[in-house]
Amino acid sequence: MVAHPSIIKLGNKVYLIILLTLCFSTGLAIYYINHKSNDLYKQAENSIVMMQQKSHAISEMAQVMQARSITLLKMLNEHDAFVLDDLHQDLFQYAASFNQHLDDLRNTDLTQQQSTTLDELLRLAILNANIQMEVANQLIDEKKASATKTLFDVAIPNQIPMNALIRDFVVSVEKESAAILAELQNKLDQNQPTSIFLTTLFGLSAVLFLYFLLSSFKQGEHMLAQRKIANDKIIDSASDAIIMVNDEGLITLYNRAAIKLFGYTSSEVTNKPIDLLIPIDFEQFVSPLIETHGSHHEYYARHKNKQLIPIQIAITDTGINGSNRYSLIIRDISLNKENERQIVKKSLEVESARVKYKQLSETDALTLIANRRAYDHRLADEINTAKRSGQPLALLLFDIDMFKQYNDHYGHNLGDLTLKKVATTIAETLPRSTDFVARFGGEEFVVLLPTTNVVGAYEVAERIRLKVNSLAIAHATSSIESNVTISVGLTAMSSDKLDGTELFKQADEALYVAKATGKNRTKVFKSSNSSGHLKSV
Repeated sequence: MVAHPSIIKLGNKVYLIILLTLCFSTGLAIYYINHKSNDLYKQAENSIVMMQQKSHAISEMAQVMQARSITLLKMLNEHDAFVLDDLHQDLFQYAASFNQHLDDLRNTDLTQQQSTTLDELLRLAILNANIQMEVANQLIDEKKASATKTLFDVAIPNQIPMNALIRDFVVSVEKESAAILAELQNKLDQNQPTSIFLTTLFGLSAVLFLYFLLSSFKQGEHMLAQRKIANDKIIDSASDAIIMVNDEGLITLYNRAAIKLFGYTSSEVTNKPIDLLIPIDFEQFVSPLIETHGSHHEYYARHKNKQLIPIQIAITDTGINGSNRYSLIIRDISLNKENERQIVKKSLEVESARVKYKQLSETDALTLIANRRAYDHRLADEINTAKRSGQPLALLLFDIDMFKQYNDHYGHNLGDLTLKKVATTIAETLPRSTDFVARFGGEEFVVLLPTTNVVGAYEVAERIRLKVNSLAIAHATSSIESNVTISVGLTAMSSDKLDGTELFKQADEALYVAKATGKNRTKVFKSSNSSGHLKSV
């Protein structure tokens, strides 16, 4: 029995209507998915901008904190009242800048952890700002010693937890950014199979629609042609570079994203070796990647302009011998690498600031040699070293003779200049790089001589004392000499009874004897066996 032609035509119309409806529906679905994907990309861009705003604001707050400390250090070394006042005003401007950046952060969408971190940072910043203003006021009131102690013992150390909170905030922002981007990428990945399915369905429906419309005997060939077009469009619309190579490693397919990434057109690379783009032996390159079942690996690709580009690549063996044997999906990760470099740079800047703060906190502002704090740290280290090695440790204590009378007669400016000259002379006269000098306070200096006994320490002390005499710094009010002189007390202890407090006490007692017996001389501590009283050399 043969079907009536009208029934066949009616059937074709039904097929056409069904296929047309299916094409329209899938087209709308594809449009909706693409629209949602674009929205997700916009969300990703907005999230990245917000994270950058957070990172910028917190970085600016860290720089303001550093600028306030540097301003206080400038005030510490400044004697001009007008300049001090200008620096004092700078502190208020930095405070306003800090608050502005804080307000900028508040206006962003903060997580609970970030809000908590920011609140704690604000609390510590207020406390630290009050301490810094106290230091500034003390400097304006010429209370330099008190200001110096407050600055180095309280204000600067108090910034350590603030820096830690800033690092925690940055880490939190990075984690938040990574989580948001991961969530968006997950949504995009969820949309991709549906989009591919609908696009394929759309192409297939179009092919069938044309088949029934044209009633062509070339149905199979026509459907394959349409399917190839659809696949090419999918490949060309991909955001990642997609390259197909044959068994010999020659390029057979090269999408638009690859053109953008490498700079070559499709005609320039077709049938060319893949090592034109990725400078590596293809056979050695492909085997380990296939064994990892398409997982991503990082390499460097070569652009047409010879520039190296960091990439992430996944390679799959299709198992089909011929022109499409291997599929390479390549992603440009230059932005990720740049972000990593910026994080490392920020870390190095924070570490550099920390080292700078430590150096400033252990340097005497006037003489530029080590201060009392640095001496305490060095003494502990040298004692531990001496105990391990079994070698003696010598301590020399210097005092400028009749320095108060010098200041009263010549003024504090010349007095400060003399302190600098004496400090420089002591430092330059020390024979070894391992020897250590520090300003202990006022006109007193202390020297540590590792692996040195009393005889060696005495020779060094006398060399320094005579060197200071040779400076011939006039001292009209001295009852000893017509020039500035120093008195020295020294001692040395071996490891079996080495103690920092006792070591300094002995040198101080020897200095007392040097002062009491006429000044401008060196005395060595020596305890008698019977009474324990000081004997001097």
